[in-house]
Amino acid sequence: MENSMEIKNIIKAVSAAVNGEFDDITVYNEKVEQGLRLPCFFVYCKYLSRNRYRGQRFIAKNEICIQYIPSDSQRENEIIDDTVQRLYECTRYITVYCGGGEMLLDGTNAHYEKKDGYINFYVNYDIFYRIVDETALMEDLTVINKEESA
Repeated sequence: MENSMEIKNIIKAVSAAVNGEFDDITVYNEKVEQGLRLPCFFVYCKYLSRNRYRGQRFIAKNEICIQYIPSDSQRENEIIDDTVQRLYECTRYITVYCGGGEMLLDGTNAHYEKKDGYINFYVNYDIFYRIVDETALMEDLTVINKEESA
């Protein structure tokens, strides 16, 4: 992974995967003040960390939350169960575009919790990457041979 891998690219990729699976349901990435259309999804980063793993290798831990708010409270459990199953499938692998290329990320630790009439579905996209310092260790070196100068 390059340094150009940003969380916004992962959120875009997850949103695209959810939108591809649920093309008739709106997917939001930001808070909605007015005009919220149900059912809908909200996709956001719940947890983000960057830690040194070993040497110049780092691990980026990205926990994404997909919040689903259904519209039909009569069949709430049935709709939620179907939606969760489809979320497991569509978030299993996502394609992230970064640095002029694309990368396939594997979703791990997927789980969900039911709240008062909605669900929070969590999936991790953890990535190892390297940071290479581009500092020159030595500029120019001049060698003076003492035998030749005498």
